[in-house]
Amino acid sequence: LFELDEAAGMEGEVTDERGEPLGGAQVRVRSRDGATLAETKTTADGRWSVPDLPEGDVVVEASPPPALAAILAPVTVESDVRRGHVTREVDLRLDRL
Repeated sequence: LFELDEAAGMEGEVTDERGEPLGGAQVRVRSRDGATLAETKTTADGRWSVPDLPEGDVVVEASPPPALAAILAPVTVESDVRRGHVTREVDLRLDRL
């Protein structure tokens, strides 16, 4: 259990290869050992956020919405979560396959 003042989160944006916001993309935050810590979908403006993550190094994965899965590639980035902070601007760009 987390104390409220020690909760940590992460947020960012998912865009396509042209830099346009990508709504409905799947975003998954995993620990280094591969355990899924959080999952969400992007809003219509491509934004995403997840609250209440444990502190430590994470891998953030973004996958295109089903309608675009045949043309856009999933992407991963490494980041870290710091206690009591929201890690902002974790932005992911999905390039064409």
